[in-house]
Amino acid sequence: MHATNENAPPPRSLLTKLVVRSAEYRHRRLLWGARLAGGLVLFGLSMFVLSYGSWWALPFFAGAAANFFGGYHIYQITQRQPPT
Repeated sequence: MHATNENAPPPRSLLTKLVVRSAEYRHRRLLWGARLAGGLVLFGLSMFVLSYGSWWALPFFAGAAANFFGGYHIYQITQRQPPT
């Protein structure tokens, strides 16, 4: 008997594999909020650093964007799957 891939999850892109870890699929509701909170903290830190005219704020902006993307992706997964 051959295995079917009816229940297999869709393949993830490379960016998604880098930003969203596998543990976040198991604890998605907890880590969704943590990603959003971390993104807000990084965004606030980047605005603070940028207010002093430093270009060192760009890595913080990139981290905030990655956190928001990860949080949005986890939110989409939570909406698609029924609660367990």
